[in-house]
Amino acid sequence: MNTVTILKDAQSSNLSLYTFSHLVPSICDNEEGTQLMRDYCLQSNSPEARYHSLEFFLMNGYGAEFIKLLHENKYSSNLYDQIWAQLYELLSKIEKKEMLSDEVFIELEKVAPLSDEQTCVILFIKLYCFYDMNRLDVIDSLTNEIYSRIEVLEPSILKDSLLFRLNEVLQRYHWRRNELILSRKYGYKIIKQKNISLNRKCKTHQCLGLSYLYDSYDQAMFHLKQARNIAERYSLKDQEYYISQQNIPFVSAYHHRVEGITSKEPSEQAHIALAKGDYQEARIILSSFQTLTSFQMYYLGIATQNHHLFIKSYNKFVNENSHHFFARLPLRELKKME
Repeated sequence: MNTVTILKDAQSSNLSLYTFSHLVPSICDNEEGTQLMRDYCLQSNSPEARYHSLEFFLMNGYGAEFIKLLHENKYSSNLYDQIWAQLYELLSKIEKKEMLSDEVFIELEKVAPLSDEQTCVILFIKLYCFYDMNRLDVIDSLTNEIYSRIEVLEPSILKDSLLFRLNEVLQRYHWRRNELILSRKYGYKIIKQKNISLNRKCKTHQCLGLSYLYDSYDQAMFHLKQARNIAERYSLKDQEYYISQQNIPFVSAYHHRVEGITSKEPSEQAHIALAKGDYQEARIILSSFQTLTSFQMYYLGIATQNHHLFIKSYNKFVNENSHHFFARLPLRELKKME
């Protein structure tokens, strides 16, 4: 059955976006299914499509479709439409890092939700802001509140997508807290889902790969290569660069398996030099930075065998980045020096 026939049959049966989304995986693969959902969102005139399609388009990277629908809601005479536009404009700007979290909170104060669904989206916007601010102390209570609110929503593609978003945040939250069993549980839950955003599936594999940094080179590389395959196949250029120039060189250098490994990123060039035992080259590269990140302090600590740099790196990871997983890097070096 071709896609035109599928769409016509769905429309003639007056299927909701939610029902159609659960029918699609039995008809076609992930890529074609996402395209089918996009087409059905565009063709549907229901109120559900008017609001929930904003979430679908944003999650799946359909930028032009998202902007068009956002403008339709933004310039509508209906206040309910306008609030949806306000919320998704903020959500989009957060994802593109076009607004600071403090600015987002100010804008949120101007929004009065008119439904439980809108309240859930507001809570997600707050969640992303707190996460970006490294306020991990509030994540646990906020995710619990979000989950309890999502549970009582009527079944919809919005509800499914918000649960997906929640799993995404929890995977990264537990990873940063070095709670790896929980982090991986959410990660595997995400990649087993059907009809999910390929960009976000790619990011999930990267997080899973990095979570195996200390445990297994093979497991780490398996997930990073899965992520790279997705990025290459679907032309996710930013992700492809990040994987090939940063994550794979990082894991390879940590495990001293750098034959054939290169990077355009100076930090990872220094890391690769360290893995090869060329400490002088690493020092030269790292001396070019005016200020050092947590990772660069850690690399320079290895290059100079200066335990003070490991302490500074550890404190920076914990106190500034709230990243207890990567804080193990300088801590392991300090233990070697005891």
